Amino acid sequence: MTIDQPQKIEILKLQNEAQTQFGKNLLHVLNGQRMYDLFAQQQLFRDGCYVPFNEAMCSHETTVSIFSSAFQEVRAKGHHVSLSSYEATVLTPLKPFLTNEHDGIVLWFGDDMFCQINALTVLAYLDQSAYTGDVLFYVLNDRTYEVVETLSLQPLGFADIYRSVLLEHTFPTAKLPPFMQEGIRLYLHFIADNNELTDEIQRLSNLDDAQLLQHLLQTFPQYGLGDVQYQQLIRQIRRR
Repeated sequence: MTIDQPQKIEILKLQNEAQTQFGKNLLHVLNGQRMYDLFAQQQLFRDGCYVPFNEAMCSHETTVSIFSSAFQEVRAKGHHVSLSSYEATVLTPLKPFLTNEHDGIVLWFGDDMFCQINALTVLAYLDQSAYTGDVLFYVLNDRTYEVVETLSLQPLGFADIYRSVLLEHTFPTAKLPPFMQEGIRLYLHFIADNNELTDEIQRLSNLDDAQLLQHLLQTFPQYGLGDVQYQQLIRQIRRR
């Protein structure tokens, strides 16, 4: 995949604006290894530190205290990996973020459910860590990398939103950025026993797994789910 020139120009422009606001000691958090590798390939790294958030918080259980020992154990169990593997995949790349020693933080996350629930988790962690600075939040179209929303916000309050959504599975009462509000709505729909995804899998039960996977990827881009999540869902529905 490549990023078209107009989108590259806009991304570089936003990075320059972030440097003007915060200085060069910036931390950029990108949603996942794919985005991180694409930014590197397209030579979009500038001054500052860039880290990927290699999680899928819309899947599996979680805990109140983000990145705690209990959190790591629960997330590793959900992903069916060892603690050491989870640490290598998720925590080690995030070490610069976890030290919280930067003049400013910039988030680059997609506009779909998958990315917005990840972004919510990052903001909640900053709230739990008592980070009081501003955060620049750039929302990208996950297919074209067009910047569709730019926000400057503070993490205060996002820990409560995280708890409400990911632990209590209720829609928060707090005011939310538009794309995150839609991401949360889709997430609460996604975790229900029956939803448009499960209905579609049942409707097309005559297709083999590979055909069904491709159909779901093409039909429901707003969820941002990947092969792993859809394969798990297909197996779950087939066993009913």
